[in-house]
Amino acid sequence: MYNKAGAYIVFDADMRFYLTGQKVSFGCVVLTKKANFYISDSRYETALRTSLPDYEIIIVKRDGLYPALCALKDKLGITTFGVEDETLTYNDFVALKTALGRNAVLINASREFGSMRAIKSQAELDKIIAAQKLTRLAYEAALDRLKAGVTEREVAAVIVYEMLRGGADDYAFFPIVSFGENSAKPHHSPDDTRLNKGNIVMLDLGAKYRGYCSDMTRTVFYGEPGKDMERIYNIVLSAQESALGGIKPGMTCHEADSLAREYIRAKGFDKEFGHGSGHGVGVKIHDEPSLSPGNTAVLTEGMVVTVEPGIYLPGHGGVRIEDMIYITETGTTNLTNVKKGLTIIK
Repeated sequence: MYNKAGAYIVFDADMRFYLTGQKVSFGCVVLTKKANFYISDSRYETALRTSLPDYEIIIVKRDGLYPALCALKDKLGITTFGVEDETLTYNDFVALKTALGRNAVLINASREFGSMRAIKSQAELDKIIAAQKLTRLAYEAALDRLKAGVTEREVAAVIVYEMLRGGADDYAFFPIVSFGENSAKPHHSPDDTRLNKGNIVMLDLGAKYRGYCSDMTRTVFYGEPGKDMERIYNIVLSAQESALGGIKPGMTCHEADSLAREYIRAKGFDKEFGHGSGHGVGVKIHDEPSLSPGNTAVLTEGMVVTVEPGIYLPGHGGVRIEDMIYITETGTTNLTNVKKGLTIIK
C-alpha cells in the first residue's frame, strides 16, 4: 500500500470506522508504515485513548485539524499523501493542500481503500448477517402494514421503527417504499401516495448493525396483478436466479452483471434495465465492487455483493428483486433468506 504514498489521510467517517471500530463525527486518521495517528477533539479523547492503544491520539480544537496535519507532515518528513478522491470535497481538498504546503503531493487513494474493504473477515460477515436478520423482520412488519389507504411514508416509518426496535444502530439507507406507478422509479422517495387494490409494492430496505449494512428488495402485489406485470415479475425473478446460479469467484464484475442483463435483453427489456446488477455491501451501503457493464474487477472469495436486476415501465410500474450473496471459494452463499416467489396480498 505504501509504494505510492508515504502516508494516507482518511477523513471519511465510514472508512475511519472500518479502520478503528470507533464512531467519531470529527477528525481524521493518518496511516504510515511506522505509526498510525487519530486527530480529533476532546469529545472523543477518552474513548480513543482507551480503545486504540496502537494509535497516537492528537487532540485539537475544531479549527486545529489542518494545522495538526501540517505539524505531523513536518514531524514525519513525508510529502506524498494518499487521499479519498471520491469523497473529499473541493473545499476540503483546497484547505488540505494549502495547509500541507506547496511541496506536498496528494494522490488518489479511494480505490485502494475500497479494495481493502471489499474482502470481509468472519467478524464482518457475522455483522452483515445480523443486519440482514433485522432487515427481514422489518420487511415482514411492512407486509403486515399493507392495507388499503396506508401511505408509502407510513410503511417506511414502520420499517425504520422495527429495525431500531430489533437492535439496529440505524437504517443503512432510508427505505424505498413505492406503490403503483411509483415503483417504476428505482430510487423513489416515499411520499403520501396511498395503497390501492391492484398496486405493485416495491420495498427496498436495509439495516445497519454494529456499523455494517444489509440490503434487500422485494416486489409484491396488493391484489391480483395484471398479466403483463406478472410476466415482468417472472422475467426479473428468472434473471436474478440465472445470476445467482452463475456467479463465482474469478469472474469479472462485467461477466456477473451480464448473467442477469442478457436474460432481460433476450426478453426485450434491455432499455428498461438501466442500473447495474449489484454492488458491494459493508460499512457503506454501496461499496466495492460494482456489478456493472464494463467493470473488469474480479470477484474474489470473501466479497459480499447484491444481485438486483429490475425492469421499470414508466406509467405502469416496476419490479426489482435483490439478494445479498457471499462469494465463497467455489461459488456463493445467499444471505437473504426471504421468500421471493410471486406474492399476492389479499
